[in-house]
Amino acid sequence: MKLHRILFLALAGVLLGGMTVRAELCGDCQKKMFIMSMGKCPVCGALTSSGSFKLCKACSAKEGKCQACLKPLISPAVSAVPPVMVTESDAGKTITVTKNAQLEITLPGNITTGYSWKVTGQEGDSLKPVGHPQYLPSPAPAGRVGTGGQFVFKFNAAKPGTTKLTLAYARPWEKDTPPAKTFALTVAVQE
Repeated sequence: MKLHRILFLALAGVLLGGMTVRAELCGDCQKKMFIMSMGKCPVCGALTSSGSFKLCKACSAKEGKCQACLKPLISPAVSAVPPVMVTESDAGKTITVTKNAQLEITLPGNITTGYSWKVTGQEGDSLKPVGHPQYLPSPAPAGRVGTGGQFVFKFNAAKPGTTKLTLAYARPWEKDTPPAKTFALTVAVQE
């Protein structure tokens, strides 16, 4: 009985509080908000984190499909090719990748200072962004806050051609201030 009351209070808090869900979602569904509620995965019977989800997180990862709409998260051709890793040391270079490869750009930064990396230019359409950029903080030593981390941008090499990417490290509210750093990369996608 006590467990039922705890579950009821948790569910009520979620519904009244409007908490959102972290999940494996495609680009379209990432733009939507889902209320956290319980559902049931038709594949394995496990609980889903939203009643509107068609898959639990484990089945979503296993099948490579969005939990909400069942679209592929990454096409099978992309997942078969190892990602091409790019870092700050590749600035100004031309990188050649094969069609359907995933390009991952990792740049150091510290979001606690207000600075963040942002794509400010893309000339060419051979690359398509995959999801939203991520910020991965580095582990902070005990008692210390404000340590840096890594900004990660992922792209799919969608079709043959050349794309020039430009990224800027700046504070979004400082409109008339030049960025603290810039990063440019030319990507040649081959068949």
